[in-house]
Amino acid sequence: DKLTPTEVKDSTNTILLTNARIEDFGNEAIYSYHLSGEADDLSDILYSNGTIWFDEKKRKVVGSQRNGTEFVYGFFTKNPFERLSLSARSIEGDGKEVKLEYSLDKSTWEEIPETQEGGRSQLFSLTLPGTNRQDTVYVKVSYIGEEKKTGSFGLDQLSIRAQLKQK
Repeated sequence: DKLTPTEVKDSTNTILLTNARIEDFGNEAIYSYHLSGEADDLSDILYSNGTIWFDEKKRKVVGSQRNGTEFVYGFFTKNPFERLSLSARSIEGDGKEVKLEYSLDKSTWEEIPETQEGGRSQLFSLTLPGTNRQDTVYVKVSYIGEEKKTGSFGLDQLSIRAQLKQK
């Protein structure tokens, strides 16, 4: 069985993101999310500070290269997850301009480890063990480079995969 975004809501009326899916294989359920490269990626942003938009040419959600510009995703998995993996890659830039952080409560943020790909894109990777209660992870994308009057930053790739606890 596959559940689509409009079919799954939690008690606070939270729905699955546009590009998220939950697949039930009987003995396990998997939550997955990835950027689509379409304008609906912008609707998956939970909230933002600063100016963000969908760049039609890059086919990505981007933000202005100003300190304080950030956008946050909220990944609601419906059931608590046993394990959650995240991988992301920044849009090619001038080095370490993007910071990714995650939170389980939107108040305590932990930086997601990154490596540099040939001095250009940053690669981010994270694996989280689950708890018996956790069904939402927040991911914040922030600009931390030198301020620029023009230009943008963002993620070229973002994917989430979670093994869910069966009820």
